[in-house]
Amino acid sequence: MSEKDQYSFDLAILGGGIIGLSSAYRALCAGLSVCVIDDGRGGAATRAAGGMLTPSAEAETAERELINAALQSCAIFPDFHQAVERDAEITGDYRNAGTLLLALHRDHVADLEHLAAAQKRLGLHTEMLPAQKVRSLAENASPRVVGALYAQHEHFVDPRRLHAALVKAVVNRGGTVFGRHTVNHTAFSGGRVSHVSIQPAENASRYSSLPAMAAKTAGDQVAELRLNSLMVACGSWSAKALPQLEPLSMRPVKGQFLRLREPFGDDLTEHVLRTPDVYIVPRHGGELFCGASSEEVGYDQTTTGGAVMDLLQHAFRALPGVYECEVLETGHGFRPATRDNLPVIGEVEETGIIMNTGHFRHGVMLAPISAQLAVSAVLGEDVPDYATAFSAARYFGEGVGERRDD
Repeated sequence: MSEKDQYSFDLAILGGGIIGLSSAYRALCAGLSVCVIDDGRGGAATRAAGGMLTPSAEAETAERELINAALQSCAIFPDFHQAVERDAEITGDYRNAGTLLLALHRDHVADLEHLAAAQKRLGLHTEMLPAQKVRSLAENASPRVVGALYAQHEHFVDPRRLHAALVKAVVNRGGTVFGRHTVNHTAFSGGRVSHVSIQPAENASRYSSLPAMAAKTAGDQVAELRLNSLMVACGSWSAKALPQLEPLSMRPVKGQFLRLREPFGDDLTEHVLRTPDVYIVPRHGGELFCGASSEEVGYDQTTTGGAVMDLLQHAFRALPGVYECEVLETGHGFRPATRDNLPVIGEVEETGIIMNTGHFRHGVMLAPISAQLAVSAVLGEDVPDYATAFSAARYFGEGVGERRDD
């Protein structure tokens, strides 16, 4: 075995998506020493995320605890985003233009009226608009539109730009990001995680505020990390991250998406447009992000013609101008779904393993509050009452760490 580099951290985080990096940033702000270990796995949810911060759209189907968390997260999102931009010295793409849930026929209107009633019961503020008002807000929307539910106070962000800013903000705050590294050994002492060894893959990288550490990127050099806590934020792969996590019941839900570029630099819409079949999110540089299918097909990596055709067809029905758009990218991601549709956030039975996963399609929206809750678990702080529903205890029994000491 090659000689090992040895480092010590208060917290190591498995997973370099929005959830893992947001948690790293929060932990660094709390004064902890932190590293992020990202295996660079394809199909991660961050690149396939729409970035909509819209709790009201989930009012009929989501659990009340999830809605409460989403409201808390959206309330702190602007300050969180500004802080990341400041520390990263990068401008992101956070927008507050609101969301229009479009009705393309009378049945859609009835569905939106039911949704509006559910939103009202939860104290969410939306407004039903007639077709004429919708066209004044979204002049390029389809003439088929007969009305809309307007979530004026709900915002959206570009997850890819946020991800890039988070990487830089974490490093500028003193953190380390191991890119394309995998864990090959985890050690416990007295029932608590104490070490992990990580191995670089091809094209591995290290981003660190310590130049000597960042420079070591080549070869098969193993790094041994001494740590006090280990956070698991690997999305749909979280249950496979460590042998101790086998009881975690998770599955991937595939979502396919399109990235389009608007013709002639036009802004076809400044709002998020949604129908029951598609969402269209405007982004920097005249881009439109269209998503997303929902497929129970495991880790199938195929981009299918049927999904692309359906997305284009549904997007065209809502926003006819997409017919002239350039197709920039087709792709997919895997949403991390749990059996009860709630995230898993908290410590696994005093092992020092902290879970922060299972956000399904809400990872970007929940990132700030999930980071806050997970870092509170690292610090041994109490969590709000609603967050007890996310506890890792619903999956794990006692003595997880003790059974795996080595």
